[in-house]
Amino acid sequence: MKDCCKPDENPGIIKRLLNGITTGVLIALALFGIVMMFL
Repeated sequence: MKDCCKPDENPGIIKRLLNGITTGVLIALALFGIVMMFL
């Protein structure tokens, strides 16, 4: 799971990106569910 070109110098950034993506997906799913309820 490591990059082939550069060493894993900042694993915190990757974790933050993954957390941000997960949060964004959850928010998008919640908004989609609310919209579908009202349609």
